Amino acid sequence: MSLYLENDERKERLKNATWIGRPNFAHRMEIIECRRPGVRGALYGMAVCEAICLANSQHPNPLDPGDFGPETWMAMYTAGAIIKNDWRRTNHFMNVQEIMQWYKEPRTGRGGYVPHHIALALDAWEPHLENIQTLRVDVENEDPRFRMQRFGAIVDKIKAEIGNQTENDSSGLSLAIPVALHFVFKSDEPRSFIHTWASAIAAITHPNGVYCILSSMFIELVYNAIRLCGIVDRPIGRAVGIKKTKAQLARTFARHVDSLRPRVDPRRDYFLPIISRFENYKEIDDWKAKESSDFMPTTSPMDTFEAALWCFFSQDTFKEGLTQAISFTGDAVMISTLYGGLAGAYYEINAIPPEWIRDFRVNALYAMDTIVEGLERMTEGLLRR
Repeated sequence: MSLYLENDERKERLKNATWIGRPNFAHRMEIIECRRPGVRGALYGMAVCEAICLANSQHPNPLDPGDFGPETWMAMYTAGAIIKNDWRRTNHFMNVQEIMQWYKEPRTGRGGYVPHHIALALDAWEPHLENIQTLRVDVENEDPRFRMQRFGAIVDKIKAEIGNQTENDSSGLSLAIPVALHFVFKSDEPRSFIHTWASAIAAITHPNGVYCILSSMFIELVYNAIRLCGIVDRPIGRAVGIKKTKAQLARTFARHVDSLRPRVDPRRDYFLPIISRFENYKEIDDWKAKESSDFMPTTSPMDTFEAALWCFFSQDTFKEGLTQAISFTGDAVMISTLYGGLAGAYYEINAIPPEWIRDFRVNALYAMDTIVEGLERMTEGLLRR
């Protein structure tokens, strides 16, 4: 089965479309083509790394042969919400609805098991969903600011219900990865929206500050790993591949950590531990200076996130990084999943051994490609406006 399920009819329609000749539109379509391998790489990287880790670890809930793991399926349902939402990022209730649909799927449709803390949060969400109106007419007529206030109020209630039970759990950190893929294709949005949106999605399953900030930091890294590969060369009017090096990505991450300092507030003390943990990583050499023995990962989101970034920045190939990721103790599955999403975005789809992908069931592969095609089609619709 081809990994690229290209739609020949759609490509022919794009080729003959009258809008393709408008100023900048052809350029933007070339950028989309340039970024596609990174988008596919992010999704498939996450899928193969999670599956390999589950297959090679003594996990109490082994993965069914040929299936994606639960982290991958959750991310795909989040992407489905983005596509159904038709770019209305403020309707986070639709994200809840899609994740809840994943939660209620039979075992073979959700990657086997459901992580305990995610099940805990979704059980708390269920009674609130009965009072939430997410029909299309409400999406169009309701003030987005009011909808965000309603969403925030429910998150606060759920946080009060489950307390700090999710604070030391890292499952679901990759849940918002489709947000990065959304903004890769939709290039005219402020990047601050990435943080807001990723944090809101993270709060659905883990309503605590540290987890939400780490999720948004990871999503921006994935975004930068893909987006900065395609730059328009104005003199010749074509999109050319200018690969952002890992050293540049490491410096970008360091600047992101520094940007958290002005936001430190006694009422929001969750910025300080993040700054303290990552402020010494200024250059890629700071990551490479570490050894795997320097890390003692637990299941906390901070330890998991740091270990995943070390696997990416310290190793030179996709396989080498994955070997390190699956060897960790703690939440090796989440470390591998985070690593796979970031490394796949950077190294792109062709760096992932084809035999690893061929082991998945055909319907799982088709679902993955449908997500990528859906994101692209949404962008095409915007370009025609």
